[in-house]
Amino acid sequence: MTQSISQRFCLALLLFFTIPPSAQAQQAIPTFGAWLQSFYESRTAPQGESVPGTDPFRNLLSAEMRQLYEETRPTSTDAASQDAADALTRALIYGPGARPGAAITLIEVTERPWWYSFGNSARVTLSIDGVKQILIVKGYFDRVACRWFVIDIEYGSGRTLRRELI
Repeated sequence: MTQSISQRFCLALLLFFTIPPSAQAQQAIPTFGAWLQSFYESRTAPQGESVPGTDPFRNLLSAEMRQLYEETRPTSTDAASQDAADALTRALIYGPGARPGAAITLIEVTERPWWYSFGNSARVTLSIDGVKQILIVKGYFDRVACRWFVIDIEYGSGRTLRRELI
């Protein structure tokens, strides 16, 4: 009995000192739903207020989706092209009806079981000028980058982020 306790104690000490400090102090990874909730909470705006620019949205996308987004987005710097680019980005983030000046409110983000989309997905419910908009956002966690990425958004009626960008 005494040997097994001392052996366990030695094993515990060995494991403690062999685990690197960075692994011991690593922060908890947020769930996909919590990550999306944080993004949408920081990006919803009351009527008349502008929504932050495209970089936060662009940075959410997987490498493939980011490339499609860059190819689709107008590159001209004149005001009309910039307004068109911003309108496109709003529609991609929030779905149809998210015109400039619309009041956008986050209602809830609900993480879905993996078998719904065979991967990570969440249901994002928004109110756009009082009209309920439901998005299904699909994503993956990149262990090397240690962060989440969006791989597609379903807007309903067969519309998806991927189809909008192709």
